[in-house]
Amino acid sequence: MAWGFADQLTQDHSVTGELIERGELREEEAAQHPYYGVLTRALGVGPDVEIDRTRLAVDDGDRIVVCSDGLFNELSGEDIARSPHRRRRRHRNR
Repeated sequence: MAWGFADQLTQDHSVTGELIERGELREEEAAQHPYYGVLTRALGVGPDVEIDRTRLAVDDGDRIVVCSDGLFNELSGEDIARSPHRRRRRHRNR
Protein backbone atom coordinates (compact mmCIF):
# COMPACT_ATOMS: atom_id res chain seq x y z
CA MET A 1 0.00 0.00 0.00
CA ALA A 2 1.26 3.39 -0.90
CA TRP A 3 -0.40 6.76 -0.48
CA GLY A 4 -3.48 5.08 1.02
CA PHE A 5 -4.12 2.91 -2.03
CA ALA A 6 -4.06 -0.89 -2.10
CA ASP A 7 -3.09 -3.04 -5.05
CA GLN A 8 -3.68 -6.77 -5.24
CA LEU A 9 -0.37 -8.36 -6.18
CA THR A 10 -1.46 -11.95 -6.81
CA GLN A 11 -4.25 -13.62 -8.72
CA ASP A 12 -7.30 -15.23 -7.19
CA HIS A 13 -6.73 -18.94 -7.81
CA SER A 14 -10.36 -19.94 -8.04
CA VAL A 15 -12.71 -20.93 -10.84
CA THR A 16 -14.45 -17.55 -10.77
CA GLY A 17 -11.14 -15.66 -10.47
CA GLU A 18 -9.86 -17.35 -13.61
CA LEU A 19 -13.13 -16.69 -15.45
CA ILE A 20 -12.88 -13.00 -14.52
CA GLU A 21 -9.24 -12.90 -15.67
CA ARG A 22 -10.24 -14.34 -19.06
CA GLY A 23 -13.12 -11.87 -19.42
CA GLU A 24 -15.77 -14.59 -19.26
CA LEU A 25 -17.33 -13.35 -16.00
CA ARG A 26 -17.76 -9.92 -14.41
CA GLU A 27 -16.59 -9.37 -10.82
CA GLU A 28 -20.08 -8.41 -9.68
CA GLU A 29 -21.40 -11.77 -10.98
CA ALA A 30 -18.82 -13.95 -9.20
CA ALA A 31 -20.62 -14.34 -5.86
CA GLN A 32 -23.66 -15.86 -7.61
CA HIS A 33 -21.66 -18.24 -9.81
CA PRO A 34 -22.20 -21.96 -8.99
CA TYR A 35 -18.41 -22.46 -8.64
CA TYR A 36 -17.83 -19.39 -6.44
CA GLY A 37 -15.22 -20.26 -3.82
CA VAL A 38 -13.92 -23.35 -5.63
CA LEU A 39 -10.12 -23.16 -5.57
CA THR A 40 -7.92 -24.12 -8.49
CA ARG A 41 -4.67 -23.89 -6.49
CA ALA A 42 -4.03 -24.20 -2.75
CA LEU A 43 -1.35 -25.10 -0.21
CA GLY A 44 -1.36 -28.53 1.39
CA VAL A 45 -3.34 -30.47 -1.21
CA GLY A 46 -0.38 -32.05 -2.95
CA PRO A 47 3.37 -32.54 -2.65
CA ASP A 48 4.26 -29.80 -5.15
CA VAL A 49 3.09 -26.20 -5.03
CA GLU A 50 3.22 -23.69 -7.85
CA ILE A 51 3.89 -20.30 -6.28
CA ASP A 52 3.47 -16.76 -7.53
CA ARG A 53 6.56 -14.59 -7.25
CA THR A 54 7.17 -10.97 -8.06
CA ARG A 55 9.59 -8.17 -7.31
CA LEU A 56 8.17 -5.10 -5.68
CA ALA A 57 9.70 -1.69 -5.14
CA VAL A 58 8.87 -0.56 -1.62
CA ASP A 59 9.30 2.98 -0.37
CA ASP A 60 9.53 4.25 3.21
CA GLY A 61 6.04 4.33 4.67
CA ASP A 62 4.58 1.70 2.32
CA ARG A 63 2.70 -1.14 4.00
CA ILE A 64 2.38 -4.73 2.83
CA VAL A 65 -0.67 -6.69 3.96
CA VAL A 66 -0.51 -10.45 3.53
CA CYS A 67 -3.93 -12.04 3.65
CA SER A 68 -5.98 -14.88 2.30
CA ASP A 69 -8.91 -14.44 -0.03
CA GLY A 70 -11.08 -14.95 3.06
CA LEU A 71 -10.13 -11.50 4.35
CA PHE A 72 -10.45 -9.94 0.93
CA ASN A 73 -13.97 -11.40 0.59
CA GLU A 74 -15.00 -9.89 3.94
CA LEU A 75 -13.48 -6.42 3.58
CA SER A 76 -13.32 -4.08 0.64
CA GLY A 77 -9.97 -3.07 -0.80
CA GLU A 78 -10.57 0.39 0.68
CA ASP A 79 -11.11 -1.09 4.17
CA ILE A 80 -7.91 -3.10 3.88
CA ALA A 81 -5.99 0.00 2.69
CA ARG A 82 -7.22 2.06 5.67
CA SER A 83 -6.51 -0.59 8.32
CA PRO A 84 -2.71 -0.14 8.77
CA HIS A 85 -3.10 3.64 8.92
CA ARG A 86 -5.57 3.40 11.80
CA ARG A 87 -3.31 1.03 13.72
CA ARG A 88 -0.28 3.26 13.24
CA ARG A 89 -2.15 6.27 14.67
CA ARG A 90 -3.27 4.28 17.72
CA HIS A 91 0.32 3.24 18.46
CA ARG A 92 1.49 6.85 18.27
CA ASN A 93 -1.01 7.86 20.96
CA ARG A 94 0.29 5.35 23.50
